[in-house]
Amino acid sequence: MMRWSRLALLAGVLALGGCSIAPTGQALDPQTLRVAAQQPEPWSAQGNGRHVLALSSGGADGAFGAGVLVGWTQSGKRPRFDLVSGVSTGALQAPLAFLGPRYDRILEAVYTTTRTADVLKGNGIGVLIKAGLNKADPLRRTLEGVITEPMLAEIAEAHLQGRRLYVTTTDLTNGRPVTWDMGRLAASGRPDARRAFIEMLVASAAPPGFVEPVPLLDTASGVVVLHGDGGVMRPIAVEPAMVRGAGRVNLWVIANGHVSSVAATQATGHGAVTLARRGVSELLRSLLVIAVERAAMLAKDEGAAFRLQRLPNAIPETENPFVFEPAEMRRLFEVGRRHGKDPASWLRAAPEAGA
Repeated sequence: MMRWSRLALLAGVLALGGCSIAPTGQALDPQTLRVAAQQPEPWSAQGNGRHVLALSSGGADGAFGAGVLVGWTQSGKRPRFDLVSGVSTGALQAPLAFLGPRYDRILEAVYTTTRTADVLKGNGIGVLIKAGLNKADPLRRTLEGVITEPMLAEIAEAHLQGRRLYVTTTDLTNGRPVTWDMGRLAASGRPDARRAFIEMLVASAAPPGFVEPVPLLDTASGVVVLHGDGGVMRPIAVEPAMVRGAGRVNLWVIANGHVSSVAATQATGHGAVTLARRGVSELLRSLLVIAVERAAMLAKDEGAAFRLQRLPNAIPETENPFVFEPAEMRRLFEVGRRHGKDPASWLRAAPEAGA
């Protein structure tokens, strides 16, 4: 397992409208693509059986969630989702989960064969003038091989049928989460929709300081806004309107990490790097716990059924969620697959403190 360099660790600690992607001049209308917190969903007045899937942040631990989805398919009980909301690594999973089991093979390949070099490239000495230790160009190329024009057309068709695909980023300039309607982007008819779609996925999965953020130009104000990892502010992106409906709504949450108030493993070593890394990991885990509790509370308040998959505490997470090693990811993927195949493994409430 690769270990963090001191610079990488420092970045991790620090991490803790029309708009256009400035380098390429893409324009995205925030008034139509941003999702308002209380925006009613198109199916909210319809009957029972609606399914909402929320995929959390978690870096390489996303292999667990990918396994859950594939195992769920193999159980024969995976529903078609009316709404999929993804953050960070969950944002990368979201389009594939949204389109259904036909894309399981790609999901498995991405989360069991990807290496760090397929996601990040160090800025070297350029880090002194860059906005992150790493550039996400390898991730862009990886996504270009996954997000195809036919896939975008499928997402657009689903959007026109009333289904929704959301991805959340963090507006680092103004310090707020932003949720984007990716289906509307796919259905926009823009010739550069695929490139813009990929940039939004990159932004959602770019930890501040560790990976360069994605600059977006707000055409209303003319101000360039930096967008980064959605998990910084919203590890799980669920709003009341997403689980509100005339009939029963089912909220399925896949947490790509441990959901526990206590650590699953003991720290080894007493050096500054080890302890700082531990501190970052504890902070991220605590944020995920809070996000799961919030999602469970929203579901209860809105009368929705809540179901949760989380990485079992007995299973160690990856040592560094920003390092992608196929053997480690395959291990987590298989854990997820086993859980996804077992209907009894879904929790019906947020875990109690210490669980």
